[in-house]
Parts: sequence; structure tokens; C-alpha cells
Amino acid sequence: MIGDRAGLVAGLKALVAQLEDDIRARIGEVPELRAHLADEHRKATAAQRTAMSVEEWREGEITQAAVAWVLACVFVRFLEDNGLIDSPLISGAGDRRTAALGHREEHFREHPEHSDREYLESVFGRAASHPGVAPLYDRRHNPLWQLGPTADGARELREFWTRIDPDTGALVHDFSDPELGTRFLGDLYQDLSETAKKRYALLQTPEFVEEFILDRTLDPAIEEFGLDQVRMIDPTCGSGHFLIGAFERLFARWRDREPGTAAEVLAHRALDAVHGVDLNPFATAIARFRLLVAALRACNIGRLSEAPDFRLNLATGDSLLHGAEPGQFEASATTARVSATCSRPRTLTSSSESSARATTQSSGTLPTSRWPTARCATPTATGTRAATASTCSRSRSWSASSTSLGRRHPESAGCWPASWARSPGTAS
Repeated sequence: MIGDRAGLVAGLKALVAQLEDDIRARIGEVPELRAHLADEHRKATAAQRTAMSVEEWREGEITQAAVAWVLACVFVRFLEDNGLIDSPLISGAGDRRTAALGHREEHFREHPEHSDREYLESVFGRAASHPGVAPLYDRRHNPLWQLGPTADGARELREFWTRIDPDTGALVHDFSDPELGTRFLGDLYQDLSETAKKRYALLQTPEFVEEFILDRTLDPAIEEFGLDQVRMIDPTCGSGHFLIGAFERLFARWRDREPGTAAEVLAHRALDAVHGVDLNPFATAIARFRLLVAALRACNIGRLSEAPDFRLNLATGDSLLHGAEPGQFEASATTARVSATCSRPRTLTSSSESSARATTQSSGTLPTSRWPTARCATPTATGTRAATASTCSRSRSWSASSTSLGRRHPESAGCWPASWARSPGTAS
């Protein structure tokens, strides 16, 4: 079990700083990496995704890569310590640590030219073979595939997870949790990456705030529209705190209504009613993983390989932008037409993890007094600001305007993603 979480976070921050130095040194030694980064900076500049110098931009990429390598290991450690994957690959308590070290030795017998960098990459690839985990290791979005540590840096990263407490003989960092709690996984991204925290305005919602808001939004909507009609969306879902809370409430309601129905069927229904989108692709990957784990826990399923084909309605995009191509928006007073789903139109305010945020403007983060606030909206109302959740039953359209939308995420398509469910009461 994770006992000293503050100690774990402090250790991981130190590890990130160590990896940053290591990756920086490797860039200096490998001309191909320097050329690759220079080319990526030129592309980002041409696409107006950055106005930074190449040196400043490169430092941000180094930090993102270091954090990504650490988090990639954290997710594998969570999976293996909780038995969600069949074999330990990095570490584990007792015999599982020995088994993980054995897997490593077997890898080097087959690939004697490899270092721990290539071994960890193979571990991430094996973890990604499970559909619910694959987005965490997406080669398109995860920066670990762009920049890696040296052989020595990767060895030190791997050894961090195999340390034994000399006083107790126990594994120092044990992630086993009978409750399969994942909240700390979402918090870690914010805690470890100041770059991501500033770029995406990450701010995790305290649990009591999440519960307070769901008490006054989702629960009344269920009473008004009915359990089988309600759909909930968090258009700035971050790592998924509101999504998890909503799923758990919906699943509990379905279980109370139909105690004889199979848990998998009820979990499908609850998941179908929960939708999320965020500007940050890695945040949506974390949210997707956490929702999957929550569904497994609800169904008492202990292995990823035994999981049914749960449909998870999450997408990466900018929920303030709709319909136009990149570059067609000015940096202020832009009104975006979006879709909401309401019988009695309403928008709900929350302090979501990555509020979609009008914070990517080139001049920096908006002052607190200018953050968008939600208010009740009629179908024709204008001036209504960004909301983080809406509970509804029939589809109508409303206008959302932000004080300043600024630059958009490079992956944003400027419209609601086609992967969203098209069933009644969902975004379209």
C-alpha cells in the first residue's frame, strides 16, 4: 500500500529533476536528437503553437519527457502491484520483485545490445497491449517516445522502483490497493509537471468540492429527468475526478434499481451516461484509464485481460472551439457555438482539473477575476461562459463565449469529436 504519499511525490520530483539532467546530456551527445528537436521547433513556430526560442522550448520538451517516463513507470507499477496484468515487469513485493528482475534478465539474453531504456520501452509496449491502457502510451501524444534517457539514466529510473527498506525488508514503493483507488494517479501529473500545470492550467478539484457539485447537479437531474435519460458531460475533464464520481453514483443507482441485473450490464449503462473532453491528450488518457479501473472495480473484475469491451466516451479537443480551422479565431471576444444537451437548459459550474480554458492565450493565464463563470442559459442565450458539466435529456444548442480563447491545442479539430456517443442526450 502507498503509505507515505508525500514522500513518494518528493522522491518522484527529485527523480524527474535527475532525468531532466540526464536527457539534456543525451541531447548534447546525440546529433540526431538535436536535429529532431530543432525541426519540431520550426514546425511549432510555423504553426503558431509557440513563440519561444528554441532553447526555452526545448527545456519544456525535456521536462515533459522526464515526467512522462516517470508516470509511465507509475502506471505499470500500479497495474502489476494490483494484479491487473498477469506478470510483474518492473518490480513488486516479495516474489513478484524477483519475477520482474527475471523478466529483465530474460530480455537481455534475447537482446544483449539493449539497455534499461529499451527494456522499459518494451515494458510500456506490453502494458499498452491492453486496449484500456494503450492511450497512456500513445506514440502520437506521449512525449516519452520522442526523448529518452541515457542507459544509466534508465537504469536509475528502474532501480527506484526496486528499492528495499533496509529496516523492514519491504519494498519501498508498493502500489497495491484492495480498493483500486486511482485519484492519486490523476493528481501526480499535476504534482510532477510544472510545465504541464502552467500550459494546461491544471488544478485538481478537491474531493469535497466534487461531491458538493455532484450533489447539487447530477443527483437533482436524475430525480427530474430519470436515471435512464440523464447524460453528463465534463467538457474540461482533466484526469477525470468528476467523471469517476458521476460513474460511481450512476452505477450505485442502477444497482439499487435492478439488483438482479449483471454488474457488467449496469456498468455499461453508467459509462454510457458519462462523457468527457479535455484539451490535454495525456489528461484524457489518464481519465480513460481511471474510468476503466472504476468499471473493473464495480464489476469485481481483477484482470485487464478479463475486461469486457467497455465503451468510454472521452475525447481530446477544445470545448470552447467549434467549426473553424486553426488560425481562424482571434485572441479575444470570440464566440464559439457548441452543443449542450438539455430538456430544461442549464449549465453547471465546477473547478474542473483543466478548465478549457481560455488560458492558452499568448499573454499567459487569465487573471482570476476574468475566469469564465457558468450561469443558467436558455437555448438562445448569449454570453454564457464555459461550463464543466451539464446534465440533460434532450439535445438543444446554446452559445458559449469566452473572454479570450487565444491559441488552440495543435491536436484540436475545432469541433466536437466524432467519437462521442450519438445517442439521445449526448453532444452532437
